Amino acid sequence: MRLFYIIAVIVLTFPVSGCGMLIDWTREGAGYPAMELMSARKDALKQSFDISYDQGFERALNTLDQMKATVYAKNKKERYIVAMKIKGCIDTTEVGIFFSEESPNKLSVEIFSKSPKAKNIVSIKIFSELAEGK
Repeated sequence: MRLFYIIAVIVLTFPVSGCGMLIDWTREGAGYPAMELMSARKDALKQSFDISYDQGFERALNTLDQMKATVYAKNKKERYIVAMKIKGCIDTTEVGIFFSEESPNKLSVEIFSKSPKAKNIVSIKIFSELAEGK
């Protein structure tokens, strides 16, 4: 009888709680946030900096933290960060930050979002931080 109650509670609470958490978990696990943004990078803002990849990645994370943005996904090996909750924009707007090394101390950074406002806010902050150099 106890098993019946446990199953009943699970069955009855799942429709009420929604499956958003399950969907977000599977999207992130499959790398979906970055894949979606990567496919639309043709409209990204791009700039190069005289800084190493490790320094640039950490400075970008610190800048997002200072902006009180939520880092939704990050992968240092795949060289991307996806952030949300950019102040002044809709909370669910994703901003992708993509890194590529041109040489050991030359970093190229691309910032893209489907929201031009979010893309501009993040790029101004991150590009100015990375331009300060070492």
